[in-house]
Amino acid sequence: MSRLLVSVTASERPDLLALQLRNYDWALGPGVTHIIHVARKGRDAFLAGLDADPGIVLNPRSAETVVSNNFLGHVSNFRHAVAEGIPFDRFYMHTANDLLVRPGLPAAMAGQDVGLGRPVLIRSISKDYWREMVLTDERLLAHSRRHGIEGGVLKAHTDGAFFPREVFAAILDDIFRDMPEEALSPTATRYPPQEYWLACVLDSLVRSAGLRWGRNAILVLERTRGRGEPVTAEEVRAVHVGRAAEVVKTFLPESVYGLKYFSPDPGHPARAAVAAIMAGQDGVCGA
Repeated sequence: MSRLLVSVTASERPDLLALQLRNYDWALGPGVTHIIHVARKGRDAFLAGLDADPGIVLNPRSAETVVSNNFLGHVSNFRHAVAEGIPFDRFYMHTANDLLVRPGLPAAMAGQDVGLGRPVLIRSISKDYWREMVLTDERLLAHSRRHGIEGGVLKAHTDGAFFPREVFAAILDDIFRDMPEEALSPTATRYPPQEYWLACVLDSLVRSAGLRWGRNAILVLERTRGRGEPVTAEEVRAVHVGRAAEVVKTFLPESVYGLKYFSPDPGHPARAAVAAIMAGQDGVCGA
């Protein structure tokens, strides 16, 4: 059985994170370890509100992170797990404010090597919020050219991304050949580096090693970006039964297993819909 390490970069309320981790345990089944990186700012207060659990490992280190740039938190979690000998075969990148609502993710992960959003080439004419920043980052452009990418940089969504342990290690080695680690901190890099640097390296690895590239597990609806309107109960139920396209009016691949940007209100109808799904399942969602 594959051993999954869920990398959490905590920036939300401890009570909401606790609800989220229970949802992950329900959806992912046995063999899951959660490793939590807590941002430097507010670390002590956050930890005081988080209940201890045998399936949770607290990373004693705190890198600089913000909601849009949590990459170094995931890097720190990965390195701490390796250094401490925590057993895992796959590395899953948690994302704040998401919940898993559909069965089958463990089987889907077993059927593909990596899960990351499909790469898109960001060029000067692209409609991308971070376009000007990434296209003026000379080290990212040089890194992209080294991997045979011309005329722009690749971008891929990392919400619910997952990788074999050895692949993620190879990705980090490749990235930090071209970029000092501290240069990817929120102070130095204003865009989310995980969405651009990971896509570039993984695209190269897939082409050279023949890896099976699947999609990331979490869907971020366009209208919820920037924390606009939260996910609705109707959208939760639609994704759960595999008919999301009828409600969301967009193409949703088979690999969508969760949604992002739930309301912080624990009693919100969308959260209640997820709780009802969890309560109505026999055994593990994905067994």
